[in-house]
Amino acid sequence: MPHQNPPPPRSFWVHVFWVAVLCAMLFALIGLTVFLTDGRDIGDFTRTDWQIFGAFLFAGAVDLIAAFYIAGRCRQCLAEQRRQVFLAHLHEGIDPADCACVLPDCVDDRRALIRQDGDSYLVSVDVYDDASAAWQPESPVYRAATRGDILHFLQDECDFYVEPEDVGSLPDKAE
Repeated sequence: MPHQNPPPPRSFWVHVFWVAVLCAMLFALIGLTVFLTDGRDIGDFTRTDWQIFGAFLFAGAVDLIAAFYIAGRCRQCLAEQRRQVFLAHLHEGIDPADCACVLPDCVDDRRALIRQDGDSYLVSVDVYDDASAAWQPESPVYRAATRGDILHFLQDECDFYVEPEDVGSLPDKAE
């Protein structure tokens, strides 16, 4: 990922706090259930003990579902922050006058560079190298005459998913 990530947002820490509270509450429910059933084994449960145990199972399931949901929200907070950092550094090392289009691939820390070269386009894919903290070429430069050629190269040759409208602003020379 380009540069160091900033600290996680406040909402991330709020979510982490609530996951911790829900996990602690699950252990408290276990202790409460053992206390209310007088520590009896399951084979020795009375009808009231089974009702208490059923309530524990229901409350524990709700607690776990809520904890997993909130943990998923933590992941979304971090993924969005990572995406924002990636997009902020997408144009690093590129002369804006030289490049007709830059397309991000946030999942794999890659970018596609499309440069105009006369009546055709030069297309390449760069990947961010954490070790050198710089963008490195991942694919050789490909010469494309049309938008369709650009899409074919990116999707089929580089496994770089792109929507056709992402390159829609480029004039198609063959048309």
